[in-house]
Amino acid sequence: MLSCYILTHNSQKYLPQILNQVREFADEIVIIDSGSKDKTPEIAGEFGAKIIFRALDNFRDQRNFALDQCQYNWVLALDSDEIPDRDMVEHLKKLKQNQFYHNGYTPDGFKTMRKWFMFGREIRCCLPVSSPDGPLRLFQKSIVRYNTLIHEEASGAKSIEFIDGFLHHYSCDSVKDLVTKMNIYTSLAAEEMRNKNKKAGGWFNIWIHSFAAWGKWYFKKGGWRDGNVGVLLGTYAFFYTFLKYIKRKFDFKDLNH
Repeated sequence: MLSCYILTHNSQKYLPQILNQVREFADEIVIIDSGSKDKTPEIAGEFGAKIIFRALDNFRDQRNFALDQCQYNWVLALDSDEIPDRDMVEHLKKLKQNQFYHNGYTPDGFKTMRKWFMFGREIRCCLPVSSPDGPLRLFQKSIVRYNTLIHEEASGAKSIEFIDGFLHHYSCDSVKDLVTKMNIYTSLAAEEMRNKNKKAGGWFNIWIHSFAAWGKWYFKKGGWRDGNVGVLLGTYAFFYTFLKYIKRKFDFKDLNH
């Protein structure tokens, strides 16, 4: 048996496509919604998903809460802008049929290759990942938990295999989406720095880190090959880093949606 949880917030754009794929293999679909004002709840209801409201404080606690709401031990974790392709769907159906026995044993979890799309095109990188990346998304919840507030990764799995196919991640379609995410993520990143007792340092340190982030993601990671979108995402890396350090320096604690 397999549960799938999806985190949502004003997620009507891609949710029907995601749920249409997920219902082929999931025995339970759990929607953790942080206050959608669009048709997200209605769409989830049409697919028979269980809908639970929880205000977003950070992504670690949101995901751990989602795990606790899942009925079955095997869980597939998705965001509301991630669509499994047909190869991934077919392999998930096969894995479930075989009770997740794969390559001669039952692993703790499975990673999936994930392609990133932003502003209508596939991209090579966006802070903090290169594309494609390979997040752990299918696992036994008795083994796995989330430990970081932001860019959270499932941890605890020791034996890991890969799912066939790709997860297509449609992260941002507008500059407004990008700025909104940047504000949320930099607040959480500053809180993570505070929890680790990491200081922002002086202004010179802040500017150096910001320009270094731009150079890393635009030049070293190959963002320049993504044309105008790459320029925008390189600029995003600069301002993300700058805001993270500024919020830490001035002890900014608010999380704005």
